[in-house]
Amino acid sequence: MNIHQRVSPFLLALLFMLGCQETASVNPESPTQARPEWLLPEIIRSGVNTTTLHAFHVGNHIVQYTAQSQGHDIDTYQWGSQEALWDDLYKTLGDVRLLEQLGVEDAHPNYEAIAIILRTWMFSILTDAYGNIPYSDYLVLGDSASLTHPSFDAQEDIYLGSKGLLNELARANALIKVGGVSVKGDILYEGDMDKWKRLGNSLRLRLLMRISHKVNVGFELQAIADAGEYFKSNEQQAVLPYLRTYPNTHPVYALSLTEFDQTRLSQSFFTELTRLNDPRLAQFARPTDASIEAGSIPQYEGWRNGAAGCDLDGVKLGYAYHTWPTHPEAMQQAPGILMTYAEVMFLLAEAAEQGYIIGYSDVYYREGIRASMEMYAVEYGGTFVQSLDAYFNQESIKLDLTDAPLEYILTQKWIALFFTGLEGWYTHRRTQLPRLISPCNAFHNGQMPLRFRYPASVAQLNPTAYQQAVADMGGDELFTRMWLVQ
Repeated sequence: MNIHQRVSPFLLALLFMLGCQETASVNPESPTQARPEWLLPEIIRSGVNTTTLHAFHVGNHIVQYTAQSQGHDIDTYQWGSQEALWDDLYKTLGDVRLLEQLGVEDAHPNYEAIAIILRTWMFSILTDAYGNIPYSDYLVLGDSASLTHPSFDAQEDIYLGSKGLLNELARANALIKVGGVSVKGDILYEGDMDKWKRLGNSLRLRLLMRISHKVNVGFELQAIADAGEYFKSNEQQAVLPYLRTYPNTHPVYALSLTEFDQTRLSQSFFTELTRLNDPRLAQFARPTDASIEAGSIPQYEGWRNGAAGCDLDGVKLGYAYHTWPTHPEAMQQAPGILMTYAEVMFLLAEAAEQGYIIGYSDVYYREGIRASMEMYAVEYGGTFVQSLDAYFNQESIKLDLTDAPLEYILTQKWIALFFTGLEGWYTHRRTQLPRLISPCNAFHNGQMPLRFRYPASVAQLNPTAYQQAVADMGGDELFTRMWLVQ
C-alpha cells in the first residue's frame, strides 16, 4: 500500500505504511509437525488483532479519542475484567513459546529473536493492564507442567529481573543476524531483520520511559539513542497490513454496523484537534451529514464521553457524528498497529526534555508531528492550516513559546497514539497528560482507573496463585496500586 495513495477517511484514520505480502498460515496438528514459518503468521496476526480490537472497544474510549453513544461502561469507568485481552494474548503466547523453542532447536537465532520481541510486547501489554501476572513460567521452553497453574511474577521483576522484559529485548537485539538465514512467514516485515532489530529497540525505549518515574533509566536511554538502531522513518514502523481475504481481514471489519453507529468522535479529541487547527481531524472523522448534503465546507462534531442520556447544562445532547465512515472496502484494507515511528520520536522528545538523554526535544517533537501528518497523508488547506510549516508556526505548537513543553509533547503523542491498543491509557496513567475532561456520570468520582481486575476464570482455575497475587498487590480492584503506579 503506497502512503501517497488517496484512500477513504476510515483508512486514513488508521493509516500506517508497509508493503504487504499475503502469507498462508498453516495450523500444525501437533508440535512435532510445527514449523516456524507456519506459526509466525498466526502469532503476528493474533497479537495485532487482539490489540486492534481492544483499541476499538476499550483503549480509544478510555483516553477519549472516541465515545460510546450507548452502553457507556468504558467511558464512565464501570469496567469489567476485560477477559478477552488476557485469554487471547496468553493463548497466542503459547504459540510464541513454541516458535522460540523451534528457533533454538533449529539453530535459527532470527526466529528466536522474533519470538522474544513479540513475547515481550505481549507481556508488556498484560502486566501494564493487570499488574502481577504469570510470566517466568512462560519463558521455560519445552514441556512445562507449571503452565497448568502458573505462578504470578511481581511487576517489578517482570520489568527489571534478569529475564525481565528489558533484558530480554536486549538479548533479542544481540541474537539478530541481519542478512543471515532467511525468515519465512513474516507478514509484518517480510523477513527484514534490520526492521525487527529496530522494533526491539523502539520497544525498549517505550518500556524504559514507562518506568522512568520509578528507576533511573538515563544510561540505558542514552545508549539506545547513541546506537540509533530504532525506527528512523515511517517505512520502518511496525504495522500489520490487512488484506481483503480471510484470514487476513481487519478484525473490526467483522463487527456489526450497530457497533460502528455507537462509536463516535469524542468531544475531547474534537475540541483539541480543532484548537490546534489540526488537519488530522479530517482523517479521524467523517463530516456531519448536514455539511455533506449541503456540499459545503466539511463540518465535524464530537460526543461527550459518558453523555448517553446525560443532561448537559439543561440541554439534551443531540446526535453526534460517527468516528467511522461505514465503508466496507476501506475497513478491509485498514492496517493494525504495533508501534509507530511517531511514537518513538515523542518518546525521545520527552526523554530529552526530562534530561534523560542529550538532545534537542524540539527536534524530536517536530519530527514526531511531521511523521504523524505524513502517516495520515493529510491534506492542508480548507478550514485547516495551509502547510506543515504553518502548523508548526502556531503558538499552540511551538515549544519555545510555552512554559509547559511536556504538555505540548504529550498532547501530540496522545494524538499520534490513536488506535494504538491501550498505549494511550498507559501513557496517560504515567503522565496525567493531556488533561482530559471527566466523563459525564462517571463512576469513582470521575477518577480514571489504574488497572483491570483479573478475569474471574483465573480465580476459579488457578486459585492458589491468584490469591497469592492479590495478597502481594494488596487487592484486585480497579484502583489497586501496582508497582508502576505506586
